[in-house]
Amino acid sequence: MRFSSGFYNMEAKMIRSSYNTVFIYLYVSIVFNPSHGFDVNQPQNKIINPDKTVSISCEHTADPNSVLDVRLNKVRANRSLLCQKGMDNCKNIIMYNETSDQDKWIFILFNLGPDAMTFEYECEVTAKENDIDNTKRGTPTKLLALQTQGQPAEPTPLPPSLQSHHLTWILIGLLTLMFVYSCVITSFYMRLMNTSKDCENATYVEMRNVPVQRNPDHIYNTAQKSKMPLI
Repeated sequence: MRFSSGFYNMEAKMIRSSYNTVFIYLYVSIVFNPSHGFDVNQPQNKIINPDKTVSISCEHTADPNSVLDVRLNKVRANRSLLCQKGMDNCKNIIMYNETSDQDKWIFILFNLGPDAMTFEYECEVTAKENDIDNTKRGTPTKLLALQTQGQPAEPTPLPPSLQSHHLTWILIGLLTLMFVYSCVITSFYMRLMNTSKDCENATYVEMRNVPVQRNPDHIYNTAQKSKMPLI
């Protein structure tokens, strides 16, 4: 009996030790495993700009290579999709990736009306973890009224493609202006040179008074009188 009791006590201790080992392993895996879960961060409030635009940033801590989808939802009573990664027909919304690591996405909303402040805007990110699709959402962003007097307006960032396009047109305009300016200067210089050549080639001609032609009859009578013999 004593042998059986000691055997059961030893078996119970081994079982408890096994449970403790499993619990410690799970705890360490959860705490130190970097692929466990991720967060989605977005601003709490955003002020609508005077041009009726606003930008909402969505940041996540998931592995960029594991991200399957990024989207912006409009939330009030229900949740409705506004724009998502790879979507071409986002109405009045531009979506672009701000960083090379693809961990921060920017949504620029245009033509916002007064009803835009009655909704909240939610970032949603879906990533694959351990062959499982995991979807996380951020705390929805609230839109506030136009800035009051004395409060600076928040500039809306332009996508890199629009920025480069804008700079390209500015460069083209400057080159065109320089070309027109050089043409005007060249034309003026050529006219000035032609005028100088004309002045050098000019010949002075003395203008003389033309004698007044007399009456032919008077000339004939004078000649006849000169031939008459003297008495």
